[in-house]
Amino acid sequence: MTFADFKRMKPKYKLRLLAVILVALALFIGILYAISFGFSALRTQLSTTKIDGVTAGNVLTKPAMNEILTIMKQEDSANILVLDSAVTMNETGGVTGVGMNFVNFKDKGTAEYWQLYADGKKAWLRKNETKYENLSNALRMRKVEFKSYYPALSRIISPNLLSYLSEKAPVGASGSYTFTDNFGDNLNPDYTAKIDSGLVGLWVSKIGSVNEIQDNFIPPADCAPTIVSVSAVKTEKGLFGSRRVLQDPEDKYVVLLEVGPF
Repeated sequence: MTFADFKRMKPKYKLRLLAVILVALALFIGILYAISFGFSALRTQLSTTKIDGVTAGNVLTKPAMNEILTIMKQEDSANILVLDSAVTMNETGGVTGVGMNFVNFKDKGTAEYWQLYADGKKAWLRKNETKYENLSNALRMRKVEFKSYYPALSRIISPNLLSYLSEKAPVGASGSYTFTDNFGDNLNPDYTAKIDSGLVGLWVSKIGSVNEIQDNFIPPADCAPTIVSVSAVKTEKGLFGSRRVLQDPEDKYVVLLEVGPF
């Protein structure tokens, strides 16, 4: 059909033709989107590996760490640097959620970006991206090695730390403590700014002892730095009786977990 033919058409037929064109265009865009989404979902599935027998409850252990290295095909854990992490612990000291992002250097010119996730039912690893650049030197100036950082996170379940938190900031049943490392530079974390803003600083040693950070404190070793947010359950009274309400998370502590092996 030429433009002249279109001009000679009656208005109602013009509208019908335009409607058909718009519907066809919408269907075409929808098909393209579905194909793109399908490829993306397939790519995600192929790059995700379930860690058998591992959940949030046992992911911060040496066997789980070794399984992670096996999946990543990395024999030297010093070639992995941790970018950030988050660990959630309940009121009894049980770990209920773990998330971590790290970079695996296959060689000087290849950096693989991985994500770890674990909850109460499962744990998986996902390779999100591969960059063909020499990023090792730059990142090693700012990031802690996986081989010492990962065991440091296991200090979160230290009985001494749980006792301290339970006494100073009880959360009650269904409450939680979330330890988050989003310092950017976790090798040289600026934790003093957080303490100056009102947070309480804690040093957790390799043996699990807990000490409050005082003025002029100098860490005796590298650490996995975290900010602890507290989500407490409070009882509130209303017109129809009392109810238990989960409060919004509140940052209360800077917890430095000393690095070292399991």
